[in-house]
Amino acid sequence: MNKSKIKWKSQKGFPNLILQRTNFYISYNPCIRDCIFDKILTTVTTIKPRIGKSETALVIPAKEKSIIPQEFFILNGDFRKEYEACGDNQKKCMKVYTNNKKKYDSDFSTNKPIEIKN
Repeated sequence: MNKSKIKWKSQKGFPNLILQRTNFYISYNPCIRDCIFDKILTTVTTIKPRIGKSETALVIPAKEKSIIPQEFFILNGDFRKEYEACGDNQKKCMKVYTNNKKKYDSDFSTNKPIEIKN
C-alpha cells in the first residue's frame, strides 16, 4: 500500500490516532492515561493496569445488538505498520490480531471474559 495514502487522524480531546477503513477502524493509543474506567476495572476484576503503555486496537462493529456496539481486539504495543500493510482487508487485520494475541493480547479486548475478584 502506498504510504502517502495512509492517514492516521487524531481525535479531539483523545490521544488516540485512528486509521479509518471501510467497515472497521484501527485505533492506536501511544500512552494509556489514568482514567476512572481503568481504576474501576482493575479494582474489581483481575485485569492488570495498563497506564503508561501503548496499545493498538482493531475495532469492528458488533454483529448483533449489544450493550457494547463495537468489538475491540486490542494488542499491547504499537502494531500500526502491521495493520497498515493489511490495507482495507478486515480478514488480514484479524490475522494480525490472532497471530499476536498469545503474547500481546490486552485484558481490555472485548472478546475475553472478565473475572471478578472475590
